[in-house]
Amino acid sequence: MTDPLLFPIGSVMRIAKPALGPGVTVSQEVKANLSRATGTFLSYLAFLAEEHAASRKKSTLSTEDILYALEELDIPDVYDGAVDFLESLREKGEEKRQARKAASSLGSNESGTDVLTKQAQAENLGDEEEEEEGDGDGDRLEDAYASETGFGRDDE
Repeated sequence: MTDPLLFPIGSVMRIAKPALGPGVTVSQEVKANLSRATGTFLSYLAFLAEEHAASRKKSTLSTEDILYALEELDIPDVYDGAVDFLESLREKGEEKRQARKAASSLGSNESGTDVLTKQAQAENLGDEEEEEEGDGDGDRLEDAYASETGFGRDDE
């Protein structure tokens, strides 16, 4: 039977690696314990968030519930990182809405999505060279999280 609290060790280690000193090796037992601790942390976070939602008579967790739970944990760096990440996501969403609005107000033949695609391609021209030098797995979600929060993959 698989333990539901075990997270993929590779993902956990990509997150933990920047916090470790250079040349530090980690045993398989420590990796397994970090994986289980990650699952335990997220389970407790979800529990706190669910309690907060229930206190507001809501059955669906919201961002407010997660931020409340993070604040309750009293780990300022994690809470601040989450708030910064959320603000960044909201800013990007607003930029996309503005681009769509601009495209539609110009009466252009291009849709807002086409404009965004071209913007993304222009922004990512330099990123392709960096990816070729990277580890090659190209996990965009982890890369985005790492670039927004400073946690995750380290610069190799």
